[in-house]
This record gives sequence, structure tokens and C-alpha cells, in this order.
Amino acid sequence: MNLRAWRTRRVGKASVGKAVAAAWAGGSLVAIGFACGGSSTPVSTFDGGFDSGGGSRLDATRHDGNVKSADGGGKLHPTDGSTHFGDAPVTPPDGGLEAACAAHTTPAKRIPAYLVFVMDRSDSMKQYGKWPACSAALEAFFDDPSTQGIYSSLTFMPFVADGAVDDMSHAGYSCSSTDYVTAAVPTTALPSARFKPVIEAEKLALGTPTTPALEGATAQAVAIKQANPTAKVLIVLATDGYPAGCTGNSVKDVAKAAHVAATTDGIPVYVIGVGPDNSSNEGISNLDTVAEAGTTHGAFFIPTEVDGGDAGITEEAFLAAVHQIQGSLGCYYDIPAPPAGQQLDYDKVNVVLSASGKKATLSYSADCSDPSGWHYEETTDGGTPEKIVLCDTACATAKKAGATGSVSIELGCDTAGGIPK
Repeated sequence: MNLRAWRTRRVGKASVGKAVAAAWAGGSLVAIGFACGGSSTPVSTFDGGFDSGGGSRLDATRHDGNVKSADGGGKLHPTDGSTHFGDAPVTPPDGGLEAACAAHTTPAKRIPAYLVFVMDRSDSMKQYGKWPACSAALEAFFDDPSTQGIYSSLTFMPFVADGAVDDMSHAGYSCSSTDYVTAAVPTTALPSARFKPVIEAEKLALGTPTTPALEGATAQAVAIKQANPTAKVLIVLATDGYPAGCTGNSVKDVAKAAHVAATTDGIPVYVIGVGPDNSSNEGISNLDTVAEAGTTHGAFFIPTEVDGGDAGITEEAFLAAVHQIQGSLGCYYDIPAPPAGQQLDYDKVNVVLSASGKKATLSYSADCSDPSGWHYEETTDGGTPEKIVLCDTACATAKKAGATGSVSIELGCDTAGGIPK
């Protein structure tokens, strides 16, 4: 069913799924406003005090030349054509003003987002200050307030079992993907200081078993996605070069594992290469192959001291790369189900963003040519809308506003910006 077909269809509660969930970004509070089909009763939204506790719904009836509230409380509203009673918008009795959209408001949960990190702690990370810089950047990210709404885990490679020998024979580290399924820091809501002591206690070890580590991380990510079907789940692989040790652990093998994660399991693989992207560092350059196989269009390359930089530059660049990956999580909302007895019309959905003391109804923009707009994300079954997505500028505004801002989804009035196509 294409978009033009579904846009004329009115779908009941059972077809729409879960209540709206806010995007991961910045702690935005999300509320849903309903005034949907299935009732001929005029509806008004009040800024306070006029409803009887069941939302701001008003049955407008004539009573001695005025409009009387349906709660029986005798609250009267003007009939002179004015649109406000104090600060509250009202519906005149003669139908001169379209019913407001947000007659029923309810809070909603965020759509969760997950980052599954795999961090290289191989012996070569001690060169050029790579480990201190990258570990400090990770600690800063995990404890950053901007990560509110994200969950993350952290897995180190190589895995060395307690008491195992770790020497030049490479006998100590594991080449089994099952040893990388259990993270050193399990899935944790961010921001969190839980990661810092674990990172600081980590010791470098020989070996770079990238293929089994990535396969183990994929198993982690698949389990998360099965438990949270609407969540956005990403893998972030950070390493300083070639896979080393273990059979089936070439660049080609790693790329194959990334491709399976991205295309079979729907989990993109981002790659951060710690070192220069140049002809003298072929191991790093080949990480582009892994990122492309993971459908993320190339690796991030982080300069190190050997490139004429310093540990501070490496840390800043690593942190910037992780924040850019964070940005790819976007701002996603589930399409809300209407209240019992109501119906949803996809052409009567609006997104309202409040930030910095201002409120704006965003325009629908299917291709985000209006970066301050929003659009539907459709399923793969022929075009049924599945989620609401804020375009880049709107998403950035919502993240910046954090807990002081809000996003609401209003049902019942024609979509601003025109009928979605």
C-alpha cells in the first residue's frame, strides 16, 4: 500500500501500535494531543481550569445565549465571536472556529536508542598516546548529559580470561565470539559514571581478534533489538589497525561480519580508525571496507601523535566522531494510537515543538528539504507509516532544548505543510 493509498484511510487503535515515544535526544518531554474522528462534539483546548479532569473536552450547547461547559459546572463562555476567554481558546457556538486539536493529552515514553561499543585494547594502542586519549574520550562521552535517552554497552578486545597466559604466543586471548557476547559494561542508561572505573582498570593485551569481537557484539545488538523492536541499535567498532591472530580474521572476514550485522540483522556498523588514513597505514585505510560493508559509508580516522598531533587532539577528534555517530540516531517518535473510540487519520497529524520559550507547529517535509520539518518513516510493506521523524534542524533544536523543551503530537487537524505524499 503506497503513501497516497494509506493517506485516505482512517485506521483504528489496534492498527497503529504503541503510544508515542520521544526521541533519545536531550531529555525532551513528549506529550500527545488527541482530537480525532468518531465524535461530532466540538473540542476546545484550555490553558487551565475549564475541564473536569478528563482532558480539555467541551460539549458546546446553547444555554441562555452562551456556550455552557459539558461538565455541568455552569462555566460560561462568550458567544460574541471572540476566540479566547482570558488566555484560553474557546469554540464559539455557531461553528465559526475550528475545534482545537489537543483535547486529550498524555505523556509518552521515549523510543530507546542503543550504542554497542567494541573498543580495541590491543598492545599497539599504547603507541603514540592512543589508549589514554581514546579512553578519556569514551569516559567523557558516557558521562555527557547530551546522551540522555541513550543506552550503551562496552566490550573490549581482545578478551583474556582470568589466569590465561597473554604473551607473544597469543595463547591468552579468545578467538571465540561467545566470549564477546557478554560486555565488560552491560547495557546502561546514559549518562553514567559506571564506565569510567572499568575503562581505567583495563590493561592492554596482545592480539586483535576483530571478527569474533564483532560477531559477539552483533549478538548483543540482536538481543537488544528483539527486546526493543522499535529501538535504533548501532555498533561502534574502534580500532587502530589490522585484525591480528585467530583464523577467519582477515579484513575481508571482518567486512563480511559487518555486512551480516547491517543487512541481515538491521544493525549498522560504524568504524573509528585510530591512526592516519594514508598509504603508509594500510591497516587503517582498510577499515573503510569494513564501514562500507556495515552500510555506514566509510570509517572515521583519528589523528595521533605520529601524525604531528598530540593526545589532546586525538581525544577531541575521537569524541567528535562518537558525537557524530550519536547524531545519526536522529529524533524518532512512534505514531500514537488514538483514545478508545477514536480513529486516526494520517492526514491530520501535527508535530509541535516547544523550545526557548517558543512554540512552533512543524511543517510536513517528506524529503526534509525543510530541515525544520518532519516526515513519516514508512515500513517496508508498501508504504505504511511507522514512525515520525524530525528533520535535522528540528531534531537539533529538540536536543539543545533538553528537559526545558517539549515535543507534542496533535491529532485531528489537517497536517501543516500539506497532505503527506
